[in-house]
Amino acid sequence: MKKTVLLCLCLLCLTLQFNQAWAASIRTRLNDTYIKSYIIDNKTYVDVRSLHKYGYDVYMHPDTQEFFWHFDDHVAENSYIRRLSTQRISSTGLENMWYKGWIESVDPRSESFNYMHGAYVYSYGTTEDYATITFSRTIPESEITTSNIRIYNKNGFDLTEYFTYKYYPDFNRLSIIPFDDVIFKYDDQKDPFFYVHLRATIKDIEGQSLGTALNHGFYLKTQYIQSPDTVDTHSVLQSNENTLCHIESLGTAVWNEEKRLLTVTSEQCNYFMKSIKQIDTNSYTSIISSIKLPDRTLLEEQGYAILQPSTPGEIGRLATPLAEGIQPKQYIHLKNLRTGKRYTPIIEEDIIKAPADLPSGAYALMLMEGLRLTSGNTLDENIYFVIYLDNTTH
Repeated sequence: MKKTVLLCLCLLCLTLQFNQAWAASIRTRLNDTYIKSYIIDNKTYVDVRSLHKYGYDVYMHPDTQEFFWHFDDHVAENSYIRRLSTQRISSTGLENMWYKGWIESVDPRSESFNYMHGAYVYSYGTTEDYATITFSRTIPESEITTSNIRIYNKNGFDLTEYFTYKYYPDFNRLSIIPFDDVIFKYDDQKDPFFYVHLRATIKDIEGQSLGTALNHGFYLKTQYIQSPDTVDTHSVLQSNENTLCHIESLGTAVWNEEKRLLTVTSEQCNYFMKSIKQIDTNSYTSIISSIKLPDRTLLEEQGYAILQPSTPGEIGRLATPLAEGIQPKQYIHLKNLRTGKRYTPIIEEDIIKAPADLPSGAYALMLMEGLRLTSGNTLDENIYFVIYLDNTTH
C-alpha cells in the first residue's frame, strides 16, 4: 500500500486531564533532560528540530518538508566515549600531573584521592556564580571558542549554548558563566553538576595542541532557578506548527500532577541496531559502489539532515555481484526506522532493489559482517546506511 509518512501529524491524544489555566506552565522532561514544550489545545508538543540534542537522528524530506526521526541514544554513547578519552583535572597534586604544563589552577577546586582498590575518586567543588580555568601558558583569544570548549551536564547533554565565556588574556584566565535559565531547564539536582570539556584541538600561542582532552567538573548553586516558561499558544501555532510533533510520539509519557511534570522515556534501540555502525558517507566503495545518503551538512547547525529519495525500486549498487554461496537474506537487510519491521531487498546482479509496494519512509540498509563479493572483497564489520525510499512515484 502506498502512503506518505506524516510523522508530525500522527498525533495521539495524551491522556492527561489538566485545565488550560496552568497547562502552559508544566515541565517536560525527555530522556532525563528537560525540553522546551508547547501546549496547544491541551496537548503537549516539542520542536522536532531540537530532538537531535536528545538522542534522536532527525531527517527532513527535501520535497515534502516532512520530518522523520528515530532514537539511537547517541548522546549517551558520545558521553561515554568522551569520558573514556578525557583526563579529569584535579587540584590535588596538580604540580605532578602532565597537564600542569597547561593548567595552572581551577576554581572551584576539584580534588581526587586513591580509593582502596587503586581507583581515583573525585570530589568536585561548588560555585555560586561561575567556574574558572587559569592556563599555565599563553592561549590566544582566538582559541577560546565553542569549537574547542564545550559544556555538558552529568548525562552528557550539551549545554554550551546556555553558557558564555569571558577570557582575560593578560592572565590566561577563562571564566565560564551560565545564563539565568539554564539550571531550571536542564537539571533537577539542588546543586546541579556541569563540566567544562577542553578539546584536544585547543592550541597555545606557539601552535602546540593540547593533545589529550581535559575536563573540569563543578557544582553550581541554585540561585539561577527561574519559574517555568509560559507560552503564547497563538504565536506558537503561527510560527512553529510545521515543526512540532506530539510528545507522546517520542516514547512513554508519565504525568505527575503534584509536580506538574511530564516525563517521557524513549524506547531503547533494538540490540540489533546497537551492534552495527551507522555510516554517514559512502566510505565502503569496495563493497557498495553507489547509494543515496542524507545530506547531513545542516545536521550540526539545524539538528536534522535532508533525506534524498532513492530511484524507485533501486536502493543502491554493490561494487560487484555477490560471491557464490552468499545468501542475500543473511547479509543484506532493510529496516523501517519508524516501525522496526525488517525486509529482505531484492538482489539482481549488483543492483539492490526494494521489495514491491514497500511503504515510503526512512530505512536502514544493513550490510552484515562476512558479506563477500565476486571481487573477493569482504565486509569486516556490521554497518548501516540511512536512506529514504519514495515509492509514491511507482
